[in-house]
Amino acid sequence: MPGFPEAGDVPDFPEAAADAPRAGIARMTQRLRFSRLSDLLTQERPPDGLVAFDHDRPVDWRGFRGAVADMCIRLGGERNGRWLLACGSSYSFAVGLCALWQTDNVAVLPPNLRPGSIAECLGTLEGGIGDIAPRATGQRWLKPAAGGTGSFHWRRLDPSRKCVELFTSGSTGESKRVVKAVAQLEEEVAVLERTFGERLGACSVFATVSHQHIYGMLFRLLWPLCAGRPFHAQTFFFWEEIFAAMRRQAAGCIISSPVHLDRIDQASDVPPGGLGCRAIFSSGCLLKLSSSEAVLARTGCAPIEVFGSTETGGVGWRRQCGEGAGADWRPLEGVSVSIAGAGAGPDQLQVRSPFAEAGKDSPAQMMGDRGAVLEDGRFRVFGRVDRIAKIAEERFSLDEMERRLQAHPWVAHARLVILQGAGRPARDFVGAVVVLKASAQRQLLKPGRPELPNGASNFPNGLGSISRTLREHLRRHFEPVTLPRHFRYVDAFPMDAQGKTTAPALKRLFHPPYDPAVTQPERLERVRTSDKITLRLRVPPDLGYLDGHFPEFPVVPGVVQTKWAWMAASELLGRVPALKEMEAVKFRELLLPGREFSLRVVVKRTGGEEKLFYEFADGDVLFSSGRFILGEPSPQAAAGGA
Repeated sequence: MPGFPEAGDVPDFPEAAADAPRAGIARMTQRLRFSRLSDLLTQERPPDGLVAFDHDRPVDWRGFRGAVADMCIRLGGERNGRWLLACGSSYSFAVGLCALWQTDNVAVLPPNLRPGSIAECLGTLEGGIGDIAPRATGQRWLKPAAGGTGSFHWRRLDPSRKCVELFTSGSTGESKRVVKAVAQLEEEVAVLERTFGERLGACSVFATVSHQHIYGMLFRLLWPLCAGRPFHAQTFFFWEEIFAAMRRQAAGCIISSPVHLDRIDQASDVPPGGLGCRAIFSSGCLLKLSSSEAVLARTGCAPIEVFGSTETGGVGWRRQCGEGAGADWRPLEGVSVSIAGAGAGPDQLQVRSPFAEAGKDSPAQMMGDRGAVLEDGRFRVFGRVDRIAKIAEERFSLDEMERRLQAHPWVAHARLVILQGAGRPARDFVGAVVVLKASAQRQLLKPGRPELPNGASNFPNGLGSISRTLREHLRRHFEPVTLPRHFRYVDAFPMDAQGKTTAPALKRLFHPPYDPAVTQPERLERVRTSDKITLRLRVPPDLGYLDGHFPEFPVVPGVVQTKWAWMAASELLGRVPALKEMEAVKFRELLLPGREFSLRVVVKRTGGEEKLFYEFADGDVLFSSGRFILGEPSPQAAAGGA
């Protein structure tokens, strides 16, 4: 491209040659002269050139620069300050980010867009910019305009200036603050264009990941802005949404993550005529080969995985399937990877990079990953350094245990976390979060012991039996003391806005706040007559009786339901009756935490006997029922003692 540095080691993408403009749809943009980030707003571009699609509303270069100018004016004389930037829209984010940089301010990106996180960050800043409504804090809050007509004296950014503060994802623990300079972002964007720019050509950019983190900010926002590719302000959560939006474009690329790519098999069919997809990028964690193959089969694009971190920036890339594919990673231009020396963990990787927090002229920056470096400079990644666990003097790899779990024919995905027990002394143990394969889930719903796919034998009844089976599967490779003590079965892993599954989010699945002091249901309504009482109740999520019943699937125990029925009977009669016997006790449906229900107790006197009929129900759903046969009142009850 004219005016842009000579390309480095540009990868060969054979299928790119077959990608022609789709019939009947004009290209949304033409190839523009690439602009370095520091020169972005000083560069003259066609005023009607597309910059973004703000929920299908095209925004051109004139409108974008006008909106940035208006925000610069609203910031007034504020300089050398730190401002929170929190936006749901990538377009609003771009306007705020460019305005802060033009006025020599630093953008602070909160760890997430939760009200508590925003309020906590705002406490130490000059104010905030965003398209969301924060809680009242008494500080300035500016909302970016959709367009603008303002003018401003654009300046070239100082490459050495610190321009943005981000937080690590916290995928293995607590997040930490990372500061980036203009030069680090600028060089990484330039390398991305030299490496992949010819592959993308003129196309629109779609994303399933947030712009509030380093990967999304670079790939879905700064790179498209510098290269003149229009980006979509909307974050797409479902493949059907992406397919529908891409049908309206001549060509596009997708910025995604393994969490989304793993689910492409659940999407509706790709639209007739294909997607016009130039590339699919993935980052956040390692993508399974099976997922990569599924994406290629559905879209015609083999995902390009990008390996890196908030601290280091991008480190390397690979494609696991398609032509020229392989499992090893190629370092990005200007990046060198090596094995760390003394003081580091075994096989711990380190990196020298112009994008890294430490800078290219500083000592190598340690990574949190283990791997190997090949003679040609490519490298392999074995797993996290901090995922070597030790329980009862036994060391083992959580990564390896996850791989073994995922090799079982019932398991689609598995993640492990280290949990702390409540004993004295407290002992660590492993918790496993498992997503079962769709075929296995269907079999689980069938009665009896149906046959499993993939040549497995019989599917045991109940999740507890599944857990025992998976432990036995792992026992062939790991010491018994290291095996997962508790399992949680979910439809999908919890994920943050970056598309990552963090350790704290997984741990929360194992630590519901059960309180031994909470023994009664929440009372919502009460209706009482002479012979009947009806209570509208809710099961408290922190009900103490849920602890251990059951570890994988908390349910209100039957004996607790009977106790609640007996207490309601006492309330109806105005005394604690004497119980002779119980009969016709049945438990039909599981009563789960948070569930609302009605408890009805009716007293009937027949044949000289007094009986109490009770039932737990919600509409047509009957949870349990039974009868209390009463005997003679106890002396204490007769005296009105209880």
